[in-house]
Amino acid sequence: MCGNLAFPFNEKGLWCHLNVRSLPPHFDEVTALIRFNKLEIFAISETCLNSSWNDHDDYRLFQQDREMSASASASTSTPCGGGVPVYPKSNLQCERITFDTDIRLEHICLQVKQHQAGP
Repeated sequence: MCGNLAFPFNEKGLWCHLNVRSLPPHFDEVTALIRFNKLEIFAISETCLNSSWNDHDDYRLFQQDREMSASASASTSTPCGGGVPVYPKSNLQCERITFDTDIRLEHICLQVKQHQAGP
């Protein structure tokens, strides 16, 4: 799912969501997709990432890893599935929004503002 994101003052940015079903083996292809399409925001689901991942190039990382239950983590040494990272460009003003809820959802909500002024 890809589309346009309307910013104030008629600026537009491209965003995209992709379900990759394990990002590590597809990282080079995903990086090429981001660069080729000059995406402003790239969201991914089913990544199988953990907390060792960081920002990448000109993109900041906002990440929600899947919480593994005790029975699921005991049944496999390498848990896979789930995980939701969002990579907005570093020049976007983004703030993560959290909600108090007892419902366990894999989600990220970001408030995205107009581009920061450059040098």
